[in-house]
Amino acid sequence: VREADRRIQTVRSASFSESAYETLLASHEGAVLRHRGTMFSASLACKAEENGDAQMGYEYVFSPRLAKLDLEFCAKSGAESATELLGATKPASLKCPAVIRNDVVADLLDFLAGSFAGDDIEKGKSLLQGKHGEQVFADFVDILDDGLLEGGLATRPFDAEGTASRTTKVVDRAS
Repeated sequence: VREADRRIQTVRSASFSESAYETLLASHEGAVLRHRGTMFSASLACKAEENGDAQMGYEYVFSPRLAKLDLEFCAKSGAESATELLGATKPASLKCPAVIRNDVVADLLDFLAGSFAGDDIEKGKSLLQGKHGEQVFADFVDILDDGLLEGGLATRPFDAEGTASRTTKVVDRAS
């Protein structure tokens, strides 16, 4: 992390985790589904300083294969997240196009995820309640629930009910 940018002064935390897991799903009819896997992850928190200003940066990476765990990306991205706001000032209010970082989009999707669950919609707990047939997202947005994504955090051959994993369009720009 310190090699990525000279302004990184402190590494507050750095962690590595490895786990092996096995999922078994058995039905009362005797059918048994089994899946074994591994997951490796690394995270860091660092502080950058320049001209009296200090900012924190964070990054997290994961992979089901140790050889694919990108520690260099973790270090560079963590340093970048700490340094990108050094010296920042509050801009004037305006309407303009924006580029949103992947981690921010992931947080937004995490917040919305329950709104797509049929059970939450039926119970009236969804933020999308009463919006059927209305355009809620911009016409360039697609959101996929991809249980088959290579290297994905939740990629499995079957879900908690034993249904084969698949790719599902949750939001389709075409509709």
